[in-house]
Amino acid sequence: MLPFLLTALLLAPPDEPPAARPVPELPRSPKVDGVLGDFRGGVPLTARPLEGASATAIARVGSFRDTLYIAVEVQDEAVTDRDRLTLALHFPEAGVTAGGMVLRFGPAGKLEPRPEDGVSPATLAMVDAAVHRGKKGMTLEVAVPARALPRFPARDALVLELCLSYEDVDDEGPGAKEISTCATGAPQPELLALSQVFRQGLRPRPPPEVQTVEGRPGGWVGFNGQVDPKWVLGDRPLNEQSLRVLVTDTPVDPAAVRVYVPSRMRLPDGKELLAVLTGQVPFGQDETCAPEREMRLAVFWVKGRVGERVLDWPAMSCSLGRALSVSLDEDGELSVGYSSGATVRFTWDRDHFERIEYGRL
Repeated sequence: MLPFLLTALLLAPPDEPPAARPVPELPRSPKVDGVLGDFRGGVPLTARPLEGASATAIARVGSFRDTLYIAVEVQDEAVTDRDRLTLALHFPEAGVTAGGMVLRFGPAGKLEPRPEDGVSPATLAMVDAAVHRGKKGMTLEVAVPARALPRFPARDALVLELCLSYEDVDDEGPGAKEISTCATGAPQPELLALSQVFRQGLRPRPPPEVQTVEGRPGGWVGFNGQVDPKWVLGDRPLNEQSLRVLVTDTPVDPAAVRVYVPSRMRLPDGKELLAVLTGQVPFGQDETCAPEREMRLAVFWVKGRVGERVLDWPAMSCSLGRALSVSLDEDGELSVGYSSGATVRFTWDRDHFERIEYGRL
């Protein structure tokens, strides 16, 4: 009998990940003041103790229209200014190029993001939060609009991974003790599924090739599996500056890096093109070159508030050097000339540029 049981266990299928728990729609939008009396409903999350922590934390998560609301109640007999409450959000179905983000709070409210948190100060400004500090703990209320969420699927189910952690740092005694809904070594954190009502409240309607979308101050961007955006939707008609800020968190001035790109180009049929530089300069001050670094030239076809990337090509690399000239002729042929002496040419093909490779049939 024992060998049979062992065989059955070995052949048993691995445990399936837990099903996502639906995030309910709240009956109304709660006032974000840290007082949870008007926060009615929500799916509960309970933090697990780590390292023998005595504090407890319970969260409730709900949504209203296109905003995610999170209410957290911390029971802690001695809240100090060094205590930290952290919310980590991530959409696992958004692909390998999509990171999550971390929001950090103290007893006085929101904290400035760290470089590793994956959230810019401008995005953090879109998050509304309030903390209420009491004698036996504190309560936190957070409203995260869809535009401030990390990158999420454009059409598939909105399955969210949300981790709540609380670092209890007493003024006396050893270092921080932590409780978390995502304890190290425990099963995978529970997944939460945002409702169709939340999905219907989202404004961006990207083209079919866009797989994931991400809100940014000034508009939205869409991705198709690559690092840089494929599609852009601005709050206002796009220009060189607004497109540059939407496409990259670290805008690059072409003149400052000695890459000579026209600010605007126009195809024979009248379509307007705008160029954006992304990435890192590979050359050091002594002109040594780091092969792992590269600057890219992204050309977007722009009409009103909408932009679509039609070319992605190196603007600066160790093999090509710097792009010293970028020109578009009257027939729609785009030429990029480099400091290495190489020239690469592209021809317009309906909705994108194709490289012309001379000498090949």
